[in-house]
Parts: sequence; C-alpha cells; structure tokens
Amino acid sequence: MTTPEQSPPAEPGPDTDSLPDASLEPPEEEPDHPTAALAGRPRIVTASISRDRGWQAVVGVVLERHGRTAEARQEAIGEEVVVLRCAAETTLAALHHLLGGPARFALVGVKRVLAFDSAVILACVRTCDDRPRRLIGCVPVSEDPVLSVAHAVLHATNRTVEALPDGTDDIEPSADDAEPPPAT
Repeated sequence: MTTPEQSPPAEPGPDTDSLPDASLEPPEEEPDHPTAALAGRPRIVTASISRDRGWQAVVGVVLERHGRTAEARQEAIGEEVVVLRCAAETTLAALHHLLGGPARFALVGVKRVLAFDSAVILACVRTCDDRPRRLIGCVPVSEDPVLSVAHAVLHATNRTVEALPDGTDDIEPSADDAEPPPAT
C-alpha cells in the first residue's frame, strides 16, 4: 500500500491532459460576499447605557449610514425589561433621525429569551406604511445587552432600510449654492 507521498505522479494521458494543473494556475478569487458591501444598511457606531441612582438609566445610540450619523438618547426607569425596550426605542429613534422624514417603523416588542441553551434578543418591529408588516430581528446576547438590542432592531429593519435612498438626493440646494443668473 502506498501513501500519497509515495504515489508516482500521474502520467499524461487522455484522462489527465484536459485537466488544468492546479499548481501552475493561481486560485480563483472568491467574489465579494453579498453582505460585504452593504452601504445602504446603517451600522452601529455606539450603543451605551449609563445608570444613575437605583432604577434610572440613560440609553444612547449612534448610527451611521452613507457617511452621515444620527444620535438618540432616552431615559428609562425600571428593571431590565424596561431598559431593553428603551434601547430598542432609542435605536429606532436614531434610525428615524438618520433616514429623515416620517417614522417608518414602530416597536412592537423586544424580549430576551433562552433558545437552544443560548440567550438571544428578539425584536419585533412594524412598518408604518400602506401595508404594515411585522419584521423580526434576532441576535445572540453579548456582554452588552443594549448593543445586542440595537443589533436585533437593525437586523429586523435592515432589508427594508437598504432599499431606501440615502436622503441626500432629496435635499434641494440652498440659495447660497445656487448658480448666479447669467449676465445679460
């Protein structure tokens, strides 16, 4: 019995002549993964919580999309369930600031659950348009539950948001940017 190192090289013949020699050609590069360049989706810059006396907390979320950032802050008073809901609402508020215009999403709920021996955050968001739909986002809980909630909300809304224009097309030039009328 021979091992691969001991096997004699295959002699050229009708079966091996048509096969390319992999050692002579560079490997084909994989095309970019479809999610690698999702410029239309917002990304989380920061998601933080600062706790004050007892049950008070302030949640802050900063999002970025197409080079523009938006920030939202809200106060929560209560247990973890209240803070998680506040984190989801704050993420939606930052998303609405980022997108401009009327609110596109409304929070249905957010919940921390145990699934398959792992803690996950579920976020349910409803669209605010002619045909309301429920969108669900789910992410594993990290060390920072506020960041996990923000990710779950964006997971729910990303496919809808990436199809929206970035908002810069809607901005009309100001009077300072307008070209002067031609001289007569």
